[in-house]
Amino acid sequence: MQLDSVENDLAEVLDYLQYRHDDAETMWHILVDFEKEYTDGAGNTQAVKRTHPTKQAILDALKEAGQTRRSGLVYFGGHGGYELPGASVLKTSGGRTGYMVDVHDPSGPKSSFLLAIDGERIYGDDIMSRLPEKIPTQCVHTVALDACHSSGIASAEGSLLRVYPGEPSGDNQQVETKEDATNPQQRSSKQLVIISAAREGEDAKTVYPGPDAGGKQYGALTWYMLHWLKKYPYATAQNLSERLHQTCAKQANIGEEQHPEIRARYPLTGSFELLPALVPMDDDESREVEIAARGFPIVQTWFRAPQLHSASMRRVPRRRAAAY
Repeated sequence: MQLDSVENDLAEVLDYLQYRHDDAETMWHILVDFEKEYTDGAGNTQAVKRTHPTKQAILDALKEAGQTRRSGLVYFGGHGGYELPGASVLKTSGGRTGYMVDVHDPSGPKSSFLLAIDGERIYGDDIMSRLPEKIPTQCVHTVALDACHSSGIASAEGSLLRVYPGEPSGDNQQVETKEDATNPQQRSSKQLVIISAAREGEDAKTVYPGPDAGGKQYGALTWYMLHWLKKYPYATAQNLSERLHQTCAKQANIGEEQHPEIRARYPLTGSFELLPALVPMDDDESREVEIAARGFPIVQTWFRAPQLHSASMRRVPRRRAAAY
C-alpha cells in the first residue's frame, strides 16, 4: 500500500528551504520516484528536476554534495526497516509494492536501515562515510529522517552524544562527555545533527492536519517540525524537541506513539536551523555570507511501501495518523 504523504512532504520541504527552479547558488539533489510540478516562491511552475532514488544514486549525491566543503541538509522521507542481517527484495502483491526480507544470518542482531527504491539497504555508516569530516569546523551537516525505526541510524554514529529527546525533564538529556565547544572555531570537527522520526521498533506515522491543509496527509515529523520552525524561527533544539514529543507521542493514540529525537555532536545553542541562513539575518550581515553558509540540500523521498513478510506475503497496514 503506497502512501501519498511523501509527495506532499516534498512540497513542504521545498517551501521551507525556499527552493527556486532557477537557483544557481545552491547545489540541489532531489531524488524521487514520481513527477512533481511545483510552484516556487517566485511564481514559477515547472517539474522538479529529479533523480531516481536507487541506493547508488543516493550515495553518489551525498558524496558529490559533501565535496562542496559547505554546510548542508540531507532529508529522507521514505521507508525504514529494522531487521536481521540480509537483503530486502521489492515485491508486488495485489498491485501494491512492498518488500520481503531474505535473512542471511538469523543469529545476527537486528539493525536499522533506510530502504532505497531498488530494495537496497542504506545503513547509518553508508550515510556518514559520504559526509566528509575535513571541512571548516563552523560547517553544520544536518540529516533529517522521516522514516520508521530511524533513531537506529543516528545511534550508529557514536560521536553524537548530545541528545534532545523532547521530554521536558532535564534528566533525560544526556551529558556531553567529549569536547563541549560551543564556539565553532574551538571545535576539532564539524557539527553533525541527526533528526529521527521514531525509535527502533516504532513506525513513523502520518498526520491529517485538517481542512487548512486541503485534507492531505503528511509525515508527522515533517509536518510538525517544519510548521513549528516556520511559526517560531528562533526556536531552540530543545523547544522543537518538546513540541515534537507533544504532538507525536503525548497526543498520539495508544499504540501509535512515535518518539522523534534530535542528536548532535556538540551542544545546539541559539536558534535551531535545518539549513544555515534560513533564520532571518540581521540587516548588517552580508548576502555573501548568507550564500556561503547555505550549502547543499539533498531531498530524497519516495512512496513509502509497507513490509510484506516473506512467509505469508501479509500486508502490514499503512501508517496511521499520530495526531490531528
